[in-house]
Amino acid sequence: MDAQFASLKALIVRMVSGSSDAAVADFSLLPEENGIPERTDEELMHLGEGISGGVRYGPDSQPGH
Repeated sequence: MDAQFASLKALIVRMVSGSSDAAVADFSLLPEENGIPERTDEELMHLGEGISGGVRYGPDSQPGH
């Protein structure tokens, strides 16, 4: 469904502007699959600590905490 609307929007922009610079990917609402980086466990634990009222489950490997 997203691909159809993105193609339609790109076609309309090409017809109105007269240029072929508009790509279908520019109008897609879905992110590219390869654009999402994989997060490590350490990054996820650090992000979870910043959540208001969040509780960190698991051992704390850093001394002094």
